Amino acid sequence: MAQVVSDLKPSVVRSALIFGALGLPHGVYLGFVAVTMPYLLSHAGVPVDRISQIVTLISLPWLVFFLWSPLVDTGIRRRSWLMLGAFFAGLMSAAVILIADTAPVGRLVALAIVGSVAASVVFAATGGLTITTLPASDRGRAAGAYEAGKLGGTALGGAAIVWLTRHLHAACLVAAVTLTISLPSCYALTVGEPSDRVSFALKHHLLEIFRTFRGLYKSPSNRWSALLLASPIGTGAAMTLLPALAKEYGVGPASVIWVNGIGSGLALALGATCGAWMPYTWNRQATYLSAGVFNAMSAVLLFAWPRPGIYLIGTLLYAASTGLCWARFAALAVSIIPSDTSSASTRYSVVIAIGNIPLFYMLLIDGFAAKHAGPLGVMFIESVGTLGVVGSALALFFFRYRVPYLSKLSG
Repeated sequence: MAQVVSDLKPSVVRSALIFGALGLPHGVYLGFVAVTMPYLLSHAGVPVDRISQIVTLISLPWLVFFLWSPLVDTGIRRRSWLMLGAFFAGLMSAAVILIADTAPVGRLVALAIVGSVAASVVFAATGGLTITTLPASDRGRAAGAYEAGKLGGTALGGAAIVWLTRHLHAACLVAAVTLTISLPSCYALTVGEPSDRVSFALKHHLLEIFRTFRGLYKSPSNRWSALLLASPIGTGAAMTLLPALAKEYGVGPASVIWVNGIGSGLALALGATCGAWMPYTWNRQATYLSAGVFNAMSAVLLFAWPRPGIYLIGTLLYAASTGLCWARFAALAVSIIPSDTSSASTRYSVVIAIGNIPLFYMLLIDGFAAKHAGPLGVMFIESVGTLGVVGSALALFFFRYRVPYLSKLSG
C-alpha cells in the first residue's frame, strides 16, 4: 500500500487520466461491435455461432494492424492520427446503424471492418504516445488506465448506442454516435508529443517489424512474456456472447442493458483501474497469471449454476476480472517494448497483435461450443482454457527452477 501511495504523483495521476480518456473512443467502438450488434442480431433471430463469426470477422483488423501502423509513425503527429481514426470509427458506426434495417449483413460487416481499421489507428497512435512521452516507470499505469477507459467504454458505449438507436431519428442519431466515439480523442491535444517525425520508407518499417519479432525471440524473459500474451488467459471473449446468452439463463432485455451495459462497464473499469495501479515493482508475469485465475473462477461460477441470479453476479465478476487481466496485459506488453521515438507505434502494434491472437481463436471456439453444447459449453471452455495455461505455467516453473534445486539437495 505504501508503494502505491508513494507513486501517486500529480504527473502520474494526470497522465493516467489523460490516457484513460484516450481509451474511450476505442472502447465505445468496441462496445458497438461487442455489445450492440450481438444483442440486436440475437433478437433478430441470428444464431449465436453466426454472431460469433460476424464479430470475429469485424475484429480481424486488430490481428494484423501492425501492417498499416507504420503510417502512424510518419507524416502528421500521432495525436492527429488518433483523432482522425476516432472520427472515422464513429462515422462508420453511425452509417451501420443508419442502414441496419434495410442493408444486407455483408454491407454492414464491410462498413464495420472499415471502422475497425480506423479504431486500430487510435490504438497504435496511443501506444506510440505512451512509449515516447512517458518514462518506463509510468507506462504500465498509463497503459492500464487506457484499458480502463477502453473496457469501460466498451460496455457503457454499447448500452448507450442501443439507447440512442431507440430514441433518436436519423440525422441526430448519426451526429450523436459519431461524437460519442470521436469527441474524447480531443484529449490527445494535451499530450506533449515530440515533434520529430520520420518519412515513410516501407523497407525501414518492415525491418522494424522483423526486429521486434526477433527481439521477442532472442530474450528469454521477453519470449516468456510473449507466450503468455498469446495464451488464452483472460481474453474476455465471452463478454461478446454473454448478451446473446442471457435469454438461456432466463434474463430479460432490461437486465441485459443494466448488467451487461452499465454494470459490466463499471466492473470492467474497476478491475482495470486496480490492475493499472499495482506497484511498478510487482512481477508483471505473475500478476497476469493471477488475474487469469480470477477470470477463470468467474467462468466456473457461470458454468456450475445456470440461474438468473448467478448470471448477474457471474457476469459482473467476469467483467471485473477481464478488466484486471487486460490492465496487466497492457502493462506486460509495454514492458517488453524498447523506447524508440521513430517506430514506437509499429513496435507496439506488433506486440499487441500477438496478444490479440487468443481473442480471435477463443471467439471461434466459444461460438462452436455455444452451437454444440449450449451456453454452459461457452463458460466451460473459458474456464478450462485459462486454468490449463496457468497449470502449464506452474509446471514449467517447477521443472525449470525447482527440479534442478531439488537435484542439488539430493546430491
